Amino acid sequence: GTDAANKIVDAFDRKRAAQHNFETGIVKFTLSLKSGLRYFIENGFVKLTAFDIAKFLHEHKDRLDKTQIGEVLGKEIDGSFIKDKGVDAEHGGSGFFVSVLHHYVDAMNFT
Repeated sequence: GTDAANKIVDAFDRKRAAQHNFETGIVKFTLSLKSGLRYFIENGFVKLTAFDIAKFLHEHKDRLDKTQIGEVLGKEIDGSFIKDKGVDAEHGGSGFFVSVLHHYVDAMNFT
């Protein structure tokens, strides 16, 4: 029975760590939308695609800072998350935030 107990404890610890990381991400996002998003991406909460980030913002809109969500959705037309040339809008390149906005509006319409 010790293996089962250890698995439960491990699962609990992982869940607690994930919750703690999520709380950290919320604080980071409140302070800086880009470093917050980067943190959520690096910690596996969301993938770096406009679709996934829009879905993530919509699903967690009650916990994430509203002003910062507005900032994400209201960025300039050619705004990008990644500065590298040749990255498409869907994956962080120029036009990324407008793609997030479009996906966010779609998410609102389907819930």
